[in-house]
Amino acid sequence: MDKELLKFATICCKTKLQKEDKIYIYKFLYRYKDIRSIIKYTLKNGILPTIYKTIKKLDNTPQQLLQDLKQQYLEIAQKNILMSAELIKIIQLLNNNNISVIALKGPTLSMLAYNDITLRQYGDLDILVHSDYVYKAAHIISNNNYTPDNSLEFFTNKTLLEVSSDLGLRNIKNNTYIELHWKLFRKKLSILSDTMHIYDKYTTVHIQNYPIKTLNTELLLVYLCAHGSKHMWERISWILDIDRIINNTENLKWDTVIYNAKQMKTLNMLLLGLHLSSKFFDTKIPDTINNLIADKQYIIIPLEQYTIEILQNKQYSMKDKFNYHSKLYDSKLDSLKYYISTIIQPTPDDILFINIPNYLSFLYFIIRPFRLVKKYLS
Repeated sequence: MDKELLKFATICCKTKLQKEDKIYIYKFLYRYKDIRSIIKYTLKNGILPTIYKTIKKLDNTPQQLLQDLKQQYLEIAQKNILMSAELIKIIQLLNNNNISVIALKGPTLSMLAYNDITLRQYGDLDILVHSDYVYKAAHIISNNNYTPDNSLEFFTNKTLLEVSSDLGLRNIKNNTYIELHWKLFRKKLSILSDTMHIYDKYTTVHIQNYPIKTLNTELLLVYLCAHGSKHMWERISWILDIDRIINNTENLKWDTVIYNAKQMKTLNMLLLGLHLSSKFFDTKIPDTINNLIADKQYIIIPLEQYTIEILQNKQYSMKDKFNYHSKLYDSKLDSLKYYISTIIQPTPDDILFINIPNYLSFLYFIIRPFRLVKKYLS
């Protein structure tokens, strides 16, 4: 029945429902009586607000389902409003200390893609600052009721800043979690975001009349596709974001999107995300992009199958995930780098295992194999 749940959920998320779509929804709801499973599945996939809005517009839908969806939606809306206010507070705090901030995903993506901060589920707030200011930013945030996941002293370690990309901090008073980023992705993924002059490629979104910087659409689309691919597109909402961004953006500069993807070596990830969006939500994509997707079918179709099975709640082994990620890269050389770096390149866990002075950082290449052996033997 997970296959039917997936089909039901993706149909409900379409921007425009055809007659046959509505018929399928009615038939599904008539057959499928397990309301708890529907709620659980849509929450897990981050699409409950969208499902609620769709079901609400239809006639003769089960009232208990509609009532349960409404209750969950109102809770999500209230949480999103509070988190948006917290995002503004943190950005103001950092800006007042001369630290420029770019917001990632969360409320800004909800506004760009859905024109409403309540129509997208998000569990944390992601903000990006320049690596030169991450230690200062982390201290400022931690001095305002946030507790970092790891000691801030580790963030004077240059190796950690090179191989990692973010630090988590939680406010136990309001249960808000912030991911403080200093790059879009970890170095191991071979994504060259550091060369992209990200801080010059932003747009401004207004939330509660406050201006907030976020990635411009041509870069945001690449970032979202790379992020989704990195996590094997395990949530429907990540694919839906692609559809909504495209539908909600006038005069999208597709040449710039492709250029950004090539610069960041994420063209396969971009094409996979666009293909999934088109498959599930009938997203309109230019013929030039569809031709690129067609040329990559030998890569995209196997990766698509992974995603479909994950969205049907299949569990994959570490070996399966490793094979999936090795197929994402734009060249055999990048795939080889991925294999090699996974084995020998230090990871954040290696640095957090022991904080070695910067002048002895080469020792991490010796520590890593021992940690791997210990990890997999145990």
